Amino acid sequence: MVKSAVRVFVRARPAAGVNPYASYANDLKGLALTDPRPSTKSTLAGAAQQYSFKFDGVFKDAAQEDIYEACASDVLKSALDGFNGTLMCYGQTGAGKTFTMSGGRQNFTQRGIIPRLIQHLYSEMRNMPDRTIKVSIQYLEIYNESLYDLLDITTQPHELSIHEHPRTGSVMISGLRSIVVTSEAEALKLLFEGETNRVIGEHQLNRESSRSHSIFTVLLEMRMPGDDGETIRSKVNLVDLAGSERVSKTKSEGAVLREAGHINKSLSILEQVILALSARNCDHVPFRSSKLTHVLKDSLGGNCKTVLVANMWGEAGQTDESISTCRFSQRMMNVLCEVSANVIEDTSVAARRLQRQIDELQQEGWDHAAGTADSPTTPQNALTTTDAHTPSELSNPGTGFADYGGPSTHESPAFVTHKGKGSMIEAIKIREASAGIGQRITRSITRSMSLEQLSPSGPGVGQE
Repeated sequence: MVKSAVRVFVRARPAAGVNPYASYANDLKGLALTDPRPSTKSTLAGAAQQYSFKFDGVFKDAAQEDIYEACASDVLKSALDGFNGTLMCYGQTGAGKTFTMSGGRQNFTQRGIIPRLIQHLYSEMRNMPDRTIKVSIQYLEIYNESLYDLLDITTQPHELSIHEHPRTGSVMISGLRSIVVTSEAEALKLLFEGETNRVIGEHQLNRESSRSHSIFTVLLEMRMPGDDGETIRSKVNLVDLAGSERVSKTKSEGAVLREAGHINKSLSILEQVILALSARNCDHVPFRSSKLTHVLKDSLGGNCKTVLVANMWGEAGQTDESISTCRFSQRMMNVLCEVSANVIEDTSVAARRLQRQIDELQQEGWDHAAGTADSPTTPQNALTTTDAHTPSELSNPGTGFADYGGPSTHESPAFVTHKGKGSMIEAIKIREASAGIGQRITRSITRSMSLEQLSPSGPGVGQE
């Protein structure tokens, strides 16, 4: 696995005037915000406090295409290589999260990250004709701590549940519909259908405020070329988080106020998870404290390349909320994810590979048997008839190895030249038999020499 830090980009919503409390660095990676509220921690009473932030990129008045190329293009390319990816938009309500993720409806150039990623995906697939790629779509909504399937409104919340894989620990949502798509048009149709089913509300800061968190997931299953091609699975989560709200600014009431309570609570738990992940030697990370963090467990410190787009207001009146957004985003940069390609072991491919290994081993056995049949089978280290007898035995040809438990003849059947090419099994049996008889001969010779040394008439015994 490879350690990969979360990449963070900040996008400021265009403002009508100049914000005197915000200044942007020339390298488009730095941002300084001044809190207009008096600070009690400052050494100078009543002095404003300034905050400086560094990110992977800061965008002001940026086009949708620039945002996609900087934030989401690499996520898709990594997914085609087998790595999971997540891109989430975070920020204050009305800061432009849904516009960044889904886009505007006025013209084609205002398309957001999701439609552009779908178009990019099918463009890359056309450049990979040797791969077999299966694309599936899921669309999940988390509203008031309940799960909803935006692609199947008949599914009730109690029918959806979060599970973790017992071996890998990856998060799965049982009951969530997954639809296979074969074209860009089909995928966009599902996106628009899901957006229509999503809950929205109205308050003073946003006429079409998202009242829920949504996760649009693109699932990829790719078969590499060749008979032994690997199967790779990956997914891309595109998360549009509901915006944090201050009731004093939104003036929410009734159902909208209750929704704001659930939204703020889940975002607060998300911040606790980020603090725990960025801290050293933290024993517990509260993933299960909310549905949002539990679903995003893989994206937060897991096997996933994660990108955060922090959306903030450009107006001076929202500077305090922009500071909170940037502080959260800076903590997010301290989270490390352990990423690795998701290569799936295909049983059919493994069976073909093992069968090929068996065929190669059998061919080696046949080649060895053929070489053994064409040459004498006598082992190179086997003793000849003369070497196998002691001098006393040579003077008495009638005695042989039978006196010591060995063969009674000078020629063992195992030493007879094997004529012709028999089967591989027969050659192996002959080879094993030869090795066994050779061991018996060696033991017999050793025993013979020991007996002769103990005999009074043996050489060197009783001589002065």
